[in-house]
Amino acid sequence: MKQKIKNNISFEDSSKRLEQIISQLEDGKVDLNKSISLYEEGVFLVTECLDILKKAELRINTINLKTKSVRKSIYNDNE
Repeated sequence: MKQKIKNNISFEDSSKRLEQIISQLEDGKVDLNKSISLYEEGVFLVTECLDILKKAELRINTINLKTKSVRKSIYNDNE
């Protein structure tokens, strides 16, 4: 399942958009106001992506703890 960002863009789409923003900023063909708007959008997307990644990490850690608990239970039952 794709994680959604608040404005309903997936993590993957946000990453692509960040690449586009970086490309536009590096190209240097946008005016100052547009550059600032792109930068602001990029900071928002990065913050949201980091939040999604943190939640994914917590979810994985929870799964790993449950798996470890089940394994311990199985091995202890077999003794």
